[in-house]
Amino acid sequence: MFWDEKTSWYLTGMKGPESRRLADLLGIPVHRSWLLRKLRFDGVDTPETLIALAVQRGCYHYQTNVMAPAVSIRRCSNEALAAALLSPNNLYNPRLIRAGAMLLSGTAINPERLVLEALRERCGEVLLHVVKAAQRVDSQSPRWNKLFELIAHRFRRLKPVNPGILPSDGRFCVETGFIGRKKAKQVHLTWLRPIRTES
Repeated sequence: MFWDEKTSWYLTGMKGPESRRLADLLGIPVHRSWLLRKLRFDGVDTPETLIALAVQRGCYHYQTNVMAPAVSIRRCSNEALAAALLSPNNLYNPRLIRAGAMLLSGTAINPERLVLEALRERCGEVLLHVVKAAQRVDSQSPRWNKLFELIAHRFRRLKPVNPGILPSDGRFCVETGFIGRKKAKQVHLTWLRPIRTES
């Protein structure tokens, strides 16, 4: 469930990182997210339905039995949905971040619009983490350098993220090169991309 004043009961009795907002773990302020409120109004009111909406938009890797209400691209662009998935206002859930990374990797994503949505949602630290991971794994694609430059230009004073909070590089990828359960001589990481990202 997303965090707001009305859902604080959800945390009662929970322990561990999953009981805290991502913002708390990153040491950054929480804000009133207009984007998450808008999605809640449309029936996308849990982390599972948020991921399911990303699945509708092509993030097949995160398919579950959960169904999300249909929300049009006009109502919520893929750039905005990616920012919602990376939002520090969410309770800590690495699958949200991984699905967001996959969605924002689509070729139809507009980098300028993505960074604008990230500014509004205040998820610069998370977006930068994803982009740096992509630069290491998917270095042939010029899109990551472009995004890195936009983030550096538009965001000010992003807080360093402690290791172990956000997913590691391999969690944004599929690994090929295994024979049975044994690693072959070469294991390849392939960055996950959605099968469609109209925006």
